[in-house]
Amino acid sequence: MTHALPIVPPAADNELLGSWLERIAAVYDLSAHQLLDRWQVAPGPRAGTMPSVEMRVVAAHAMPLVADRTRTSPQVLWGMIPTVPEWLVASDADVAVCLRCLADDDAAGRPRFRRGGWGICCQVHCSQHRVPLIDMRGWRSRRLLTFT
Repeated sequence: MTHALPIVPPAADNELLGSWLERIAAVYDLSAHQLLDRWQVAPGPRAGTMPSVEMRVVAAHAMPLVADRTRTSPQVLWGMIPTVPEWLVASDADVAVCLRCLADDDAAGRPRFRRGGWGICCQVHCSQHRVPLIDMRGWRSRRLLTFT
């Protein structure tokens, strides 16, 4: 994949760059990291660990490349990561989620996505719902309990 992608789902408001790239990659039956591999984006700053998608793009100075492949501007992409890139979570596995935000996605009939604040390493509460973020493997497809 060396040209702009033919199908690029729109980003949601306040969506984290890695979340959007995951949703784009899923269209092509890939993970975001596999997509970045095909674009020859360097694997990241630390050997032996898989960095977050955001950290990988920032460390490789790949915003212009990602912007070209997704037919968007680098400025839009920079708006999809925390203001201070050094605060990015180190790994995609470190991103905690807000169950209420995910429930809102389900109720609205939209794909679940990670919010911008969830990619900040020191963020522990959802800025919208004021509840603690939690670590939840498989959050994209896992069944949620209802909230009262």
